Amino acid sequence: MTDSPQETARNEPARAPSPGRTAFRWGLGVALFAALGVATHRVSAILTDPTVLPLKRVRIVGELTHLDRVDLERAVSEAARGGFFTVDVQRVWRAARELPWAEEVSVRRVWPAELRIHVKERVAVARWGDDGLLTARGEVFRPGSGKLPQDLPQLAGVDSQAPEVLKRHGELSARLAPLGLALSRLRQDARGAWWLSFTDGLAVAVGAEGVDMRLERFLRLYPQLASRGEGKLVEVDLRYPHGLTVRRAAAVAEPAPEPAKPVRPKPGKGRA
Repeated sequence: MTDSPQETARNEPARAPSPGRTAFRWGLGVALFAALGVATHRVSAILTDPTVLPLKRVRIVGELTHLDRVDLERAVSEAARGGFFTVDVQRVWRAARELPWAEEVSVRRVWPAELRIHVKERVAVARWGDDGLLTARGEVFRPGSGKLPQDLPQLAGVDSQAPEVLKRHGELSARLAPLGLALSRLRQDARGAWWLSFTDGLAVAVGAEGVDMRLERFLRLYPQLASRGEGKLVEVDLRYPHGLTVRRAAAVAEPAPEPAKPVRPKPGKGRA
């Protein structure tokens, strides 16, 4: 039985490529790789050239109330230089984020020549000390320049305790409102003692120990203290284990009304 042509071809040993062909293939691969490297280098050089596709506009987006656009533009002007591909976006972000009123910042390129900066301002819910403000999360920030909002509660204390002071203010405000009292200032000193001031001029010293118990005592006794006609209540000191002291303004006597002066008729004119 004779072999078929297909079987004969399969049984023949494979021929090894010639050395010349192998060298040619290697040389072609190296040449292509080198050409690709050169092209990549040239493209990279073009894209990293700040004169290629230079930025023509820096656009600031966001509703700004306290943060001045001019100040923001000035803060990022040095970092927002270069071309579309060479501008350091992270540097621009850091420059904008360092502004005290800036809470959230995002920076992105917009083809072909724009850098867009979106800024979300912090929202202040209280004053903090003499030069600071508080956010709703109890974060302290200090604008440094410009006028601080005046229509905010005044809180004070150690910066690390700001969230606790803010929380205590909210709790006290809700409990004092039914008594007709409105907090104007709440302070916790370095020793942990609490001091309260109200819009009507009343000042309350709470101390650092048994704070909740002392405040409960004040809330329970205040209606009685306020109803006594012994002068205006100006100070309450709760720093006692089982009691308190009060100070009142001296009652000012109302001046007696002046007696009515008799009305004298004007002399009449004589008859002609």
